[in-house]
Amino acid sequence: MRRTASFWGLLIFLLILGTVARATSDEVCVTDPVSGRIICEIIEPPSGGPVVGPPVEEPPEPPPPPSLQFLYTGVDPNTGGDCFYWSSVPGGLDAWDAANDPAVITITTSFPECTAVPTIVIDLFGWEVFRSWPLAAPDPSMSPEVSGVTGVPTWITATPVGDIVEDVVLPDGRTLQVRGRIVVLSVDWGDGTWSNHLPADAETPGAVQHTYTTKTCTATERDERRGGLCHPSLEAYPITLVYTWEGEYRVLPDAAWTLLGTLDRTTTIEYDIDEIIGVLNA
Repeated sequence: MRRTASFWGLLIFLLILGTVARATSDEVCVTDPVSGRIICEIIEPPSGGPVVGPPVEEPPEPPPPPSLQFLYTGVDPNTGGDCFYWSSVPGGLDAWDAANDPAVITITTSFPECTAVPTIVIDLFGWEVFRSWPLAAPDPSMSPEVSGVTGVPTWITATPVGDIVEDVVLPDGRTLQVRGRIVVLSVDWGDGTWSNHLPADAETPGAVQHTYTTKTCTATERDERRGGLCHPSLEAYPITLVYTWEGEYRVLPDAAWTLLGTLDRTTTIEYDIDEIIGVLNA
């Protein structure tokens, strides 16, 4: 009986020891009930360490803020004075265009930056959109093409481009519609004569014409002819053509257009005038 009690006491002790070992290490020990031998096994942890729960996905990176490319001016609601602010909405002064650097510097050094959402001055906003467009200048065709003749009409055709219309979202969420259109073709014929024409006339052959009375000559030609038949100073007439662009705006859905103002785009060409003289044969 004593040996049996000792055996069972030893067995209970070893089981307790195995439980403690399992709690404190990765080694697990058990007693074989047949042979009475203690068998221990070391359990290696998974490669890379323990993994608890499903993998955690990193939140996506937030998109970068829109580029503040366009410079606007407005009225600061806190101070009531003129101010400037930057926006990603097209229509303002494009700061990425190097040609606008002087204007950008002037505005940002003349006005303070707005301290709050500015009060939009619609006229000023619309004007900034209108003047930002690459408005076309006249592209004339002459008839006769190379040089004109005194006493014979010279024609000019200059087909105007169509209207420009752009919708712009205002910083306060409304939609501003701006329109630009050619309203007048003006011609300085170079001999002191001016004429104004409607856009439709500019593309109609013969509608824009002028008759010169004095031919143009080089300095050598004037000397040879002693200046009697030539213009006293011009080797060619400087003909200046001007498209007058008119800008208008409206805040949708209103249908009434409001005039913004006008901008001129100019082209100058040199045009020679000859003379035909009839000679009688003896």
